[in-house]
Amino acid sequence: MKRELELYFLTDMNKKVKISIPEPKPDITSANVSAVMDLILQKGVFGFAQGRLIGKSSARIVETEIADIAI
Repeated sequence: MKRELELYFLTDMNKKVKISIPEPKPDITSANVSAVMDLILQKGVFGFAQGRLIGKSSARIVETEIADIAI
């Protein structure tokens, strides 16, 4: 199973952008995620064509099950 943490932010151009983090810790909490998102906003190290990050929108963990098929 593949896991990915998706962090969604709002920009100053009224757009939504996503930062994906592969294989987050299994015991990650919403408090951990919120703190990381706050740090990303505070440091301003990411730039996007859609504008500068100004706020948190949402976050989710996406799990994908991969099954090989013999051919």
